[in-house]
Amino acid sequence: MPHAFAPQPGQVNFVLLAAFFRPICFERACSTNRIKNVDLCTLRMFECCTNSARPISPCEGRLDTCNGKLHVCNQKGQQVNVRRKLAVLAANLLFCAGCTTQSEFPPLDLRQYYENAIREAVVRRPEFAVPLRSISSDRAMVSVATFTEWGVPSTPLTRNTWVSLPEQLHELCHGKPDSILAIQQILGLPPMPTPSRPDHQWAVVMFTVPRDKIFRPCPGGTDIAAPRCSAEGVASNLNDTMTRFFLSQIWNSDRIGFTTQGNGTVSFQDFGYPFTGMGWSYDWNPASPTHIGVSEYVVSPGASVKNVSSMSPDQFCSGRTAPTS
Repeated sequence: MPHAFAPQPGQVNFVLLAAFFRPICFERACSTNRIKNVDLCTLRMFECCTNSARPISPCEGRLDTCNGKLHVCNQKGQQVNVRRKLAVLAANLLFCAGCTTQSEFPPLDLRQYYENAIREAVVRRPEFAVPLRSISSDRAMVSVATFTEWGVPSTPLTRNTWVSLPEQLHELCHGKPDSILAIQQILGLPPMPTPSRPDHQWAVVMFTVPRDKIFRPCPGGTDIAAPRCSAEGVASNLNDTMTRFFLSQIWNSDRIGFTTQGNGTVSFQDFGYPFTGMGWSYDWNPASPTHIGVSEYVVSPGASVKNVSSMSPDQFCSGRTAPTS
């Protein structure tokens, strides 16, 4: 599901206070924003294990409130001077106060998780044939959702549009603290917090389309009423258009490390995608036990679009009532 991305500003003003109430790891990481050609100073927070002297993520330091006592450990698990460490952390906060935060530049570990997902998804295995949400043939119109920065889609659609069932996407992102990252992980999209243009915004757009304009992105069979995709062979009834679609999808998904030339001399990271080809998105959240995301579908060009509504990711994921399809 191709999307373009770029960074967004943020503020950090609550980190030291939070450190005294629960275990927090701090990591100050500075990197270069190749798009704006300026240094980005990021301050990151990690949950740490209170029962271990060793942080679960590399940090400059860790503040724990184990057994009611405040102590600080360095990366080697050695206790260090609390006052000195707090002074260093405070200095880091002041230094970064006018800079950008983690949300504006994807940290290395997120990119690594994402690239690992591409490597994992590319090798099809028998267990990839999982139960899928099916859309019965007695439905003339279907309500779907797409995650996009490009606003409300035109009608009729001018391109293949990747969608999911709204209630399933809501079910998986509901309650997540970072709704944008959660949706990107669930849908198998790159970890970028802001769109490609400063005047764009991420949104979950819902609309209804004719059922006969929807297909399942599975070379083993595109029938959206089927309970699962075949992991064994390519369907014999694929036409030339569908064959080209799958070839293009595989070619553009199964890759990492590419860059695309933008305006002037600026280069942008050109992401691949963890495309399973089995009718479900690869959820690259490292905490996901199965990495099975949503059942995914594609709406063909020419489909008429009706009943359009748009919500911010926060509004969509935090809603008490799940949208229905």
